[in-house]
Amino acid sequence: MNLHSGVYAPLLLLLSLLIFGVVSSTPASAQIAQRETLYVDDSDGAPYYAETGSTWVTYTSFGWNGSHRYLTLDDPSNINQTARWTPDIATAGYYAVSFYVPRTSNSRNHVLYVVSASGTAPDSSWHDQNYNSGYFINLGVHYLPDETGSFVEAVNDSTSTSGYSFRADAIRYIMGPDERAFEPGRRNDYDYGEVALLNSKDWPLRIYNIGGTTLTVYDIAFGNSDVYFLHEPSPPVDIEPRDCEDFMIRFQPTAEQIIEDTLRIISNDDDEPNISIPLRGTGVAPFVLVNDDDGAPGYVEEAGEWKQSAGAANCPGIANSGSRYVIQGGNLGARATFTPHIPFAGYYPHRVRLACDPRRQLKCSLRNLSGGRRGL
Repeated sequence: MNLHSGVYAPLLLLLSLLIFGVVSSTPASAQIAQRETLYVDDSDGAPYYAETGSTWVTYTSFGWNGSHRYLTLDDPSNINQTARWTPDIATAGYYAVSFYVPRTSNSRNHVLYVVSASGTAPDSSWHDQNYNSGYFINLGVHYLPDETGSFVEAVNDSTSTSGYSFRADAIRYIMGPDERAFEPGRRNDYDYGEVALLNSKDWPLRIYNIGGTTLTVYDIAFGNSDVYFLHEPSPPVDIEPRDCEDFMIRFQPTAEQIIEDTLRIISNDDDEPNISIPLRGTGVAPFVLVNDDDGAPGYVEEAGEWKQSAGAANCPGIANSGSRYVIQGGNLGARATFTPHIPFAGYYPHRVRLACDPRRQLKCSLRNLSGGRRGL
């Protein structure tokens, strides 16, 4: 026993010195700091998660933690359901608060989100649960005390005009550090949808500074497509602590095709000086759109007993995709008139996009009503 110890002790000492020397001579690699993060999920239950209103159901195929909660709206007037997330804040401080809904379809297109920090006035904003699905979307930076009086609440209010399901999943809280800290409004790709060649579309990219010192955005750069560019403001731009700035990113297509690019944000954040966000948009020929929400004189229901449906047509770039319908029995001769406002003379193909409603097993289709082009 003593003999083995006498033989191995020098070897162990030599190996220790070699390892220590290698480790000491290797420079530490820079990496993104892991900030204190708290999640509140729909599966947590009371007192951290609660819901009101109609019968809620668990959907197990999609969700941040493998599932989410939802309710279906059989009656368009069935509103004011709420989902509330109440975190247990152990450390008082500034937190970047964001929500998550699963990547699903036919959700409400205008949901009210309320952030209530205990002892302060609540902050609120509306969000499309279809457009934002699949990623955490920021609700701002808020000071939260170390108590249980703060919450986030999603409200199915009367401002939604389409979508059959109201969904609830998870809320995330990232504690802001003392130094500057970059956090974009979204990190996932952004799709502009269809944009006519004579037009452009702006996307307000919100950039937060969740840290305690000023953050500077040096530049917002793009690839070689030359159809995406920063409209305003002009960099460099300073963002004060716990504040944000909207950067208007414009898409102005020059060809009838899908155009992809990558936006790169360059700042003085020590952990993330460069952040890339993929962009996508489709250039299409100039068009005039008339849908059932336009009202007179563009859209008029001439005859028949029409009702609101959550059935949605697949119309890229059109946020409001609800529909109107009549039941054929007892409504023979029902008709609606679509009257476009033509901006300039030319040839326009006449097309109608029909709604696809899984509850009624309707079939999605695209028909050319004129059988060709007609001058207007």
